[in-house]
Amino acid sequence: MASDTIWNPYDARPKLPAWIASMLFHAALLLAVGFWIGRLPDGAVEEAGRSAGIVLKKASAEGILYEGEQDQPLPAGDTASDAQQELISALPDAEAEAELKANLPQLPTIGAGALADSRSASAAALTTGGGARGGRPGGGGGEGGETTVAVFGVKGIGQKFVYAFDRSISMEGGPLRAAKHQLLYSLDSLDSIHQFQILFFNHKVSLFDLTGGQRRVAFADERNKQNAKRYVDGISADGGTDREAALLDALAFQPDVVFFLTDAEDAMSAGEVQKIIQRSLRAGTAICVIEFGSGPGHGQENFLVQIARKTGGQYGYVDTNRLGMQ
Repeated sequence: MASDTIWNPYDARPKLPAWIASMLFHAALLLAVGFWIGRLPDGAVEEAGRSAGIVLKKASAEGILYEGEQDQPLPAGDTASDAQQELISALPDAEAEAELKANLPQLPTIGAGALADSRSASAAALTTGGGARGGRPGGGGGEGGETTVAVFGVKGIGQKFVYAFDRSISMEGGPLRAAKHQLLYSLDSLDSIHQFQILFFNHKVSLFDLTGGQRRVAFADERNKQNAKRYVDGISADGGTDREAALLDALAFQPDVVFFLTDAEDAMSAGEVQKIIQRSLRAGTAICVIEFGSGPGHGQENFLVQIARKTGGQYGYVDTNRLGMQ
């Protein structure tokens, strides 16, 4: 019996699975691409994308106000993005930058001569007017708690003051009374934040002491001022004069200003004067000198004028014949 099925010789050929055929096709494709890339000339292959930094600056007539850097990725080929192109185009070109520099204000040039003149003027102001102060930082009347006080018109500026007054026999009567009056008047101008110490001297030193021998300065509150008044009222004139010992004691407190009141009789030696000046400079203390004398001032530089001038203090002369308190 004949069969209805027609035999096809191609049906007898073995078939490859579809996944094997796909794998072979892609492998051949990759080999072809690799071969093509290998034949390209040097430099034809694009490099991977890189990162670049943009530095932003804002400048004005006062200089650069701020400066910062922002990291921005650039596409392959170093092509800047649109946002970066806008930032770059906003930066001033060389011509605009030159114009900006030309319009900046020019500061004056200060030479060494100008600085020296300024220092000389300041030193002259300390010794001839405007007050005298020690060599400590923060100078200037009214700054940092400082104040200006005076004795017979001789001014000193600071926070800590020592009054060193002569009470030898040559000061007896009107001169000592006037000196004590001026001392208390000066002391009354201090505020409670300021400090003071008082010593009277002849051949010995008498110290105002509220601390049982601890040799401290006192704050100028009302209680201490009243105690100081009682101490001053009890002082009388007597004995000889030892100015060096008095000044060394006064400088030991390291005040801003020493008000030194005495006469010029029995002058200090050159060695004593030099020692006081050196000690004063080390302590940063200005010594303001009030010289008592009988008759008009001599107008010459004696040892008292020298001490005031070389320590940055003021100097004043008082004619005791004109005090009207004899």
